[in-house]
Amino acid sequence: MKKVRVTISDFMNEIIKSDSEYFKMPVGRIGNIIFKYYMDKNLNKVELGNFSGEVLQFNLNKNNDEIFMDTFVRSGVETEAEYWRNIIFTYINNLRYKREEILFEKIFRKIKEGMESKRKIKIKYHKYIRLVSPYFVKVADDENRSYLFCYCEK
Repeated sequence: MKKVRVTISDFMNEIIKSDSEYFKMPVGRIGNIIFKYYMDKNLNKVELGNFSGEVLQFNLNKNNDEIFMDTFVRSGVETEAEYWRNIIFTYINNLRYKREEILFEKIFRKIKEGMESKRKIKIKYHKYIRLVSPYFVKVADDENRSYLFCYCEK
């Protein structure tokens, strides 16, 4: 497995660590998810001249390891560190609820499909599996999280 080791600015590191705690997800998993999410998307370029920062380090999972070099070469970026900084910078430039949608894309997709087809879906809620009819997902104006409005059949 490829080890990712990149120096990022302190504010970038704070957001990644904060998301790790808030979403109860290891930094390595976040790194793997955002790589997969952004591998075929346009990235924001981060211009960080001489800066002091912290090292972010994790291993790519097997699937991402197999496609990393091809994706990196196609990106046209000169160094792997710059490529990773661009991915991380693009990710942290989103609001927290959007970062939540990125990290839990499969769950949001399952909910959306349930709403569109008007079918019940199973979700895990407080350590129990619930059968729900999803109506919509709403982000509160003054909050950073998404809420699922649904009817729970239990």
